[in-house]
Amino acid sequence: MSTEALQPSPDLQACVAMMQGGSRTFFAASRLLPPRVRSAAIALYAFCRVADDLVDNAPAGDTQPLQILAQRLDGIYAGTPQDHVEDHALSLVVQQHHLPRHLLDALIEGFAWDASGRVYESIEEVQAYGARVAGSVGP
Repeated sequence: MSTEALQPSPDLQACVAMMQGGSRTFFAASRLLPPRVRSAAIALYAFCRVADDLVDNAPAGDTQPLQILAQRLDGIYAGTPQDHVEDHALSLVVQQHHLPRHLLDALIEGFAWDASGRVYESIEEVQAYGARVAGSVGP
C-alpha cells in the first residue's frame, strides 16, 4: 500500500462534497484518519454509499443494479472507470493503494443477500453479512 495521500482532483473533491452533504458522520470521522489514507477512505466510502443507494432504490428482487455495479467495478479495475466521480476517484485508490477486487466483490455479494431477502439465523451469519457490507470499507 502506498504511504502517499491521493493528489487532489475534481473527482475526489466531488466525493468530499458528497460526503459532507450526505454522510456527515462518516465525513466527521474521516477527519481523524491520517492524511495519507483520508482521501482514499473518502473515495472508497463514496463509491460504497452510491452503490448502496443504487441497490436500495431498486425494486425488491431486481438484480440489475448488482450487474451494473459489477460492470462499474470491471471498469474501475481496468483503469477505464465509467463517467461517475466516485468511479474515477475509486480507480485512483485502486491504482495507488492496490485495493484488492475481492473486497468490493464481497460488498456486491452482501447487496445481493439484501436483494434476496436473506434472513440471518445465527451470529455467524450476521458476521458474514457484516464482513461483506461493512468490511469492504474498513478491512
